[in-house]
Amino acid sequence: MSIFLAQSNVFIIGPIAKAFGFIMNGLFIFLENFGIQNIGVCIILFTIIVNIIMLPLTVKQQKFSKLSARMNPEIQAVQKKYKGKRDTVSMQKMNDETQAIYDKYGTSATGSCLPLFIQLPVIWGLYNVVLNVPSYVESVRTVFDPLVNSVMNISGYQDILTEFKTTAGLARVALNWEDPATTLVDIFYNCGTNGWNLLRQTFGDLTGQINTVQESMDRMNNFLGMNIANSPVDIIKDALADGRVILIVMALLIPILAILTNYINTKLMPQAANDNSTMGSSLKTMNIVMPIFSGVLCLTFATGIGLYWIANAVVRGIIQFITNKHLDKVDFDAEIAKNLEKAEKKREKKQGYTAQQMIENSRINTKNIKMESTADLSDNASYNVEAKPGSLREKANLVKKYNEKNNK
Repeated sequence: MSIFLAQSNVFIIGPIAKAFGFIMNGLFIFLENFGIQNIGVCIILFTIIVNIIMLPLTVKQQKFSKLSARMNPEIQAVQKKYKGKRDTVSMQKMNDETQAIYDKYGTSATGSCLPLFIQLPVIWGLYNVVLNVPSYVESVRTVFDPLVNSVMNISGYQDILTEFKTTAGLARVALNWEDPATTLVDIFYNCGTNGWNLLRQTFGDLTGQINTVQESMDRMNNFLGMNIANSPVDIIKDALADGRVILIVMALLIPILAILTNYINTKLMPQAANDNSTMGSSLKTMNIVMPIFSGVLCLTFATGIGLYWIANAVVRGIIQFITNKHLDKVDFDAEIAKNLEKAEKKREKKQGYTAQQMIENSRINTKNIKMESTADLSDNASYNVEAKPGSLREKANLVKKYNEKNNK
């Protein structure tokens, strides 16, 4: 989890996070011009923009899913045809027929993998930005500067904050004392209500500055009455103590909406009809388990992550709905015909290359044979050189022997 803290330097993820951080910072500056300093609103706008950027990949993946829904019954028929046949010939025929189906639909067995591999580091980069807003948004970072400078002037502050991290339950915060300012911002930003109270007890002389920073962050993190820096569990605990029923309901809505929106997304995605294969069954199970899992995580993660998850699911749902409507109008029979034509041209090109390669190889072999034959029949060639039966060298040796015998 430490890769989520401060700016990530992880291969690929780091540059992606910095690019998205640049967008996040620009959004915050844009909102400030209208007197809005709210991280929650910024996260929602940020999610919309990122999904628009990812739109080409999303459409490509949706198109593949749509094709898979039509293609899978044919693949299952081939698998059923060769069920129980494990000999080399049958396996080769099954692979050839399966590949022919993929060619027909203009895709491959790994057709959905590339978008997934591209999206995975993007998702990690997004989480890094959402979890560590001060590391990417300068306006938020500067709020902590006075408190950070004051704490760094206290003797032994590193040991004090190491103990504070454990007491406050900030297990996900990585302590990097080579960059103490960033480490202090990470600690302070991840403090919930209880963390701020404990911080006042730890640094009593800095109570005024701590209050100022907390008030600024509470204002920036306030979204519909909730502090998105706190987890829904912590919000519910505080609300129960104060008897704030509305706040309890709002906090409970975060994991509930995360489950519902993600589940609706799975239903909007094109499904393969009557897919009773092992992979199909696993996919159906994942479509149920993953939304529930997202809701469980949203209970314990900062509410800002839950807000991002819900916003992302809603935006993706809208995009999926529009994409489905668009793909419903696409003539997939015409698409398949085009794919068949492309596959045929590719096959002809490959066969042409193979034929050309065979010609080249035959020329090389013929040249070698001519050179070998010339060498073997020359006067200086030695007939006692070991030769394979039936080869030109053996015949040359026999001729040489015959000539020498007659000469004698």
